[in-house]
Amino acid sequence: MPRTQRHSGGARHARKRRLWPRIVAWTAGGLVVALGIGVGSVALKLQGNLQTAPLTAGTALPKEADEKQSHDALDILVIGSDSRDADNAAYGDDDGGRRSDALMLVHIAKDDARIDVLQIPRDTLTQLPACEDTGSGAYAGGYGMINSALMYGESCSVAAVQDLTGVNIEHFISIDFVGFKTMVQAIDGLPICLPEAMQDSYAGLDLPAGEQVLDGEQALSLARTRHAVGDGSDLARLGNQQKVMAALMQKITSAEVLTRPDRLVNLLDAITKSLTVDSGLGSIGNLSSLAARVASVKNSDITFVAMPAAAAPTDPNRVVPTEAAQAIFTNIAADAPLKIEGEEGADDSATADPSASATPSDEPSVATTTPVLVLNGTMTQGLATSTSTELTEAGFVSGGVGDAAVSEKTQLLITDTAEARATAEALVKKMGYDLEPVVDANASGVTLVIGDDIDEITTPVASEEAVEAEASTADANLCG
Repeated sequence: MPRTQRHSGGARHARKRRLWPRIVAWTAGGLVVALGIGVGSVALKLQGNLQTAPLTAGTALPKEADEKQSHDALDILVIGSDSRDADNAAYGDDDGGRRSDALMLVHIAKDDARIDVLQIPRDTLTQLPACEDTGSGAYAGGYGMINSALMYGESCSVAAVQDLTGVNIEHFISIDFVGFKTMVQAIDGLPICLPEAMQDSYAGLDLPAGEQVLDGEQALSLARTRHAVGDGSDLARLGNQQKVMAALMQKITSAEVLTRPDRLVNLLDAITKSLTVDSGLGSIGNLSSLAARVASVKNSDITFVAMPAAAAPTDPNRVVPTEAAQAIFTNIAADAPLKIEGEEGADDSATADPSASATPSDEPSVATTTPVLVLNGTMTQGLATSTSTELTEAGFVSGGVGDAAVSEKTQLLITDTAEARATAEALVKKMGYDLEPVVDANASGVTLVIGDDIDEITTPVASEEAVEAEASTADANLCG
């Protein structure tokens, strides 16, 4: 199977709205300029524009986000809403709910070393968490498309993505159709080039070939059209959405906007009126700080990657994440660089099949020969079995599973032998456990007793194997 190269013109998934977070952050970056020129009344007005919503409302959420230092790793969920409320009624009938039209997990690495943007297909099937009522209704949870979580509030989308990826999300930014349109209007139109004319009566689109400047309505129609491209599917329109997003970013960051206070203020007014953010980003100062971090990262260090997915077993029109996606999830959680086949520094020995998992050697090393007994000391059913399976897949020998007395602390008990010590040390390293093996005369070789603190003492272990995924960087030529 040929490798997926970065900057590939055929990377259709990588084109899916991949510049939303960059656009939002650069626009917020203009706040610094506005404040710098002393427009205090403008800053006050912009602050009044912002809307906030709760970050956490799921009943099955991971732990609350820790207090972050200014240059710690940071994870933000960017949500493009397809709301058809009063302001957005022109774009379809209001069915009483809203869904995410774009869903991206933005990871800013520690010390702003890089930014990774993971695009999650809106038709991804997953186990959605139960979500409390934050004004959008309560949800009992269940198996469904991840974009439907937004019907119960941004916090429910945050919970769903956290559960899917295992990444703890500190903030979210949400924007709707009208927000996009008003951004384009605020910068006096969007310069773009089209290789051929495009017509779509359903979207009200009639554009000639060549270079032109689109107004807000035209830009939105171009981003949304299906009938004017390909087979009329959602995937077919991704190239046009990419061109619109790229053109918007280039215009926003150009001197035409940043050196024109009138345009800059109009843009900031438009976007802050259209944003919904969590309370942690609900101030002009905090948005400006976020923008400064994003702006400090070179385009070549910003990677956009589509979640590797396969057709869902229950519905071929829906998708589920593959093992390659799990590797990407793990590296984001571990704040480790993504390893994509074909990119510089990736492991060339990676398997050509991204869905094939690594298998242990036929001849286990001394470190994995001692059987590992796993005991569940929590109230979570099935935890010993799932952990034992994970250990077996990692190359360890199963010593069975069972229950233990409820325990707050996870323990790793061993017999006093070199083999047991070696196995325990390998287990701690492989699984990312912050544990010290304890010699216990009653232990059976190696015994892992899972306590209530298992999540707290587990650090994600980055994958060293390159995976196949549709990816590119922000410095790619997007206009050709």
